[in-house]
Amino acid sequence: QLDTAVPTLKQIEPIRNTVGYEPLIIVDGGIRRGTDILKCIALGADAVQIGRPLLWGLSYKGQKGVELVLQILKDELTEGMILSGCRNVSEITRDLVTSL
Repeated sequence: QLDTAVPTLKQIEPIRNTVGYEPLIIVDGGIRRGTDILKCIALGADAVQIGRPLLWGLSYKGQKGVELVLQILKDELTEGMILSGCRNVSEITRDLVTSL
């Protein structure tokens, strides 16, 4: 929460390079859009957790709001994959993220 803290996206790749590909890396923090999920996977994350957006959906319309948030994130991730030429998650690679 500090304004001088290293952003989540900048930490994924160094951690992946250090621990290798055997351990599961789950990103928690900073996920606001489907393209954030795409970037996390491209940088080496296996999964992401979605916290704050789900709370926004919950406060907006309960279960229906949470379902809406999940659908929006799914649609944004799908659109990002289509625009970058990825037919499935395994085709999301590091070269999709050019700079951080």
